[in-house]
Amino acid sequence: VKELQKGSELLKAFALVGTAIAMWFLGVQFYSEEYYVAEEGLGYWLGLVGGVLMLLAYIYSMRKHFRFLRFTGILSHWLRIHIWFGIVGPLLIIPHTTFRLESENGTLAFISMSLVFLSGVVGRYLYSRVHFGLDGRRAHLKEIYRMLWLEYVNAQSVLGNIPEVRDRLAKYEKMVMSREYGLFSAFRVMLLTRLGGHAVYLSARRNLRRFLTSVAQQQGWGAADVINAERQLLRMLKDYLLALRTAARFKAYDQLFMLWRMVHVPLLYLLMISGVIHVLYVHMY
Repeated sequence: VKELQKGSELLKAFALVGTAIAMWFLGVQFYSEEYYVAEEGLGYWLGLVGGVLMLLAYIYSMRKHFRFLRFTGILSHWLRIHIWFGIVGPLLIIPHTTFRLESENGTLAFISMSLVFLSGVVGRYLYSRVHFGLDGRRAHLKEIYRMLWLEYVNAQSVLGNIPEVRDRLAKYEKMVMSREYGLFSAFRVMLLTRLGGHAVYLSARRNLRRFLTSVAQQQGWGAADVINAERQLLRMLKDYLLALRTAARFKAYDQLFMLWRMVHVPLLYLLMISGVIHVLYVHMY
């Protein structure tokens, strides 16, 4: 569960996009032809190396779909190469443009590259939400449910005796485990699971003390016993709500990841075609 709850990937996504935007605006402000030009020297090599890296990034897709390329290595290693080359390549192309979009073919190639770069950043984030790291091992709902079963048993063993909490928790479980699919459903689940979880938790806090007080009178507990029991049960409930939210968000991210692939692949072809046209135009005219 903790592996699927990591939030660092979102920060990495914003950092990558922010770096690319900052490079462009700083270049627009400070670039001068005295430093280099795109046609020769440093500028030319920036474009060449950046283009070659992005071209090599396509090997991952080829390795994934063509069995005769299995001898080239483990797929997860090529995924890492695909990600790194897909990041470094565009960051080299940005200064290669000399921060100007003049020719139509160059503009088309740059826009295509920017779309693929943004799409790749989004895809890397979505990938991290449905896989355990970058080793290619995909998480599955059955595996997640197996990990979360203990939290479910612990929560139901006591909280099921409190009608107000039990009923609200049952409604929340029904909403979280909805079998609806689609883009709207995915965003709805991601938005409402956190809000619904807070509502259940607040309801438990309001009703749990009253329930434990009645139990304490029957069992002869002291005030300290009631407080300790309340803390343990609230921690148990929090773990279970986190488990439910993890399962729900996994389903939502899984749907978004499948939709993302439908968009990303055509963009890759667009980038390849526009890149080839740009290279041919530059060297022929």
